[in-house]
Amino acid sequence: MESLVGSDPNATFDKILNMEDHKIAKVIGKHIEDVRDRPLSNEEWEQLEKAISAIKKISAKVYSNGLQAPEALYRAAERNDFDRALVEEGILDEKDVAMIKQVFAEISSKKIEEKPKLKQAQKQVKEEPKSLPEDAKLEVLSILQALEFADYSESAKEKALQKLASMLEELSKEKLTAENLQRIGLVAFALEIIKRGEFERAEEIKRL
Repeated sequence: MESLVGSDPNATFDKILNMEDHKIAKVIGKHIEDVRDRPLSNEEWEQLEKAISAIKKISAKVYSNGLQAPEALYRAAERNDFDRALVEEGILDEKDVAMIKQVFAEISSKKIEEKPKLKQAQKQVKEEPKSLPEDAKLEVLSILQALEFADYSESAKEKALQKLASMLEELSKEKLTAENLQRIGLVAFALEIIKRGEFERAEEIKRL
């Protein structure tokens, strides 16, 4: 079986880091194929080489910074959360850890998606409210319009209130749905503005 160090038993970590990615991938890939008893696909070879490239970059950084600050590397190695410890000790940064996690997630077919910014997330979660049913809007406005034509007389107000109360009673008998709830709210709103004499608020319904 071909090895990364070839026939040189004294090959150093530096030599491995200086090897071309595709050569390392070839050796490791052959081991994987032997264990799985099937050849790797082209996509799997690409993922493997990409992973090796990322690992080499991170390993070189850990190796270099670890030589300069061996105590920090030892402290990190003693912790269970090794990647977090490396960041806290200043050996790696957040981007390094994110890159490694991304690569291994892709290999596992569980790609980590970048978290959207808060405003984007809120925009995705928030649903646009459905528009008010046009027939319900027209019916309520027609009642309010008739009231206006009658100069808001007491008898006209009484008839409008009776009509709206009857509509509300019928709507409450129906199955509760999002649309039906909108109708109920609209009729109830019209009832209240008539009772309080706030007829100008009919304009709010027109703007819906």
